[in-house]
Amino acid sequence: MKNLITALVLVAAAPAMAIPDVVSWTARVENDAGPFDGTLSITFALFDVDEAGTPLWTESVPSADVTDGDIVHDLGSITPLDDTLIDRDNLFLQVTMNGDVLSPRSALRAVPYAMRSRDADSADTAALALRADNATTLGGFAPATFQFKPAATGGLALAGTEFSIAAGSINAARLADGAVTTSKIAAGAVTATHLAANAVSGAAIGNGGVVAGTLATGAV
Repeated sequence: MKNLITALVLVAAAPAMAIPDVVSWTARVENDAGPFDGTLSITFALFDVDEAGTPLWTESVPSADVTDGDIVHDLGSITPLDDTLIDRDNLFLQVTMNGDVLSPRSALRAVPYAMRSRDADSADTAALALRADNATTLGGFAPATFQFKPAATGGLALAGTEFSIAAGSINAARLADGAVTTSKIAAGAVTATHLAANAVSGAAIGNGGVVAGTLATGAV
């Protein structure tokens, strides 16, 4: 192709809320007649140097469509871009169109390296990560630090995803003076198992707070 001119742009190709496995490459293709229309054979190659060297990865597109000079291709859609490759500090993209090697090579920098952020899903540690589903530490603390632990003296009990009041966990120290009123106690809600020995004192019960209807049989 005579006097081939291209303007290359590299951006991450990612649907909403997803981490990409490809890097989108776009180009503007022109010749003496203006914007090119048709098909091109294209080979992409990644190197760790900007000149010479041996390609670390290649991908070939035998027939790439070009419309009004515009062409788009997702690098990695044919030959996957693996983590070992993306881990490298410097990568340079060489593009060959219809057998013509375009120069200079384009440096791949921060955008494709964002693919590595998916590792946070199974990170060993996560200090400020928004997602770290399988992290062994969170901010330097073990996950168990943030788990519910019932108090040895009672309090809340957890069964599956539901919390309940542990048997015998209500005592006088946990009740404010006059805290228990009739309107706050459901009929039959107070049973012997929910009361610690000598749990209910006169000061903790509001006037008329305990009536026959709020006591289960044998509760007191």
